[in-house]
Amino acid sequence: MKNGDRNMNTVIQARVDAESKKQAEKILKQLGITLNDAVRMLVNQIIHSRALPFQPKLPTEEEFIAQAIADSEEDIKAGRVYGPFNSVDDLIVDLEKDD
Repeated sequence: MKNGDRNMNTVIQARVDAESKKQAEKILKQLGITLNDAVRMLVNQIIHSRALPFQPKLPTEEEFIAQAIADSEEDIKAGRVYGPFNSVDDLIVDLEKDD
């Protein structure tokens, strides 16, 4: 049965951040398809192959460490790092402060 023969009345909702959606829509527009088209294509590919069309995997230890370092450097540049603290008590006091 082709998509044109199906009653397309089921809605799928997924929550993503606004910037990711915007970037995905921009890329898909360049490919000539909408985000809805891409989701339908994903669902059809899952049905056809009985699998995800990509290999989900956990990062290796090296990849995990590299990403943690990159995230930390980004936090430092953005000023999202606090401390240093002289003791655990000082850390707890800082965490409990009302900003």
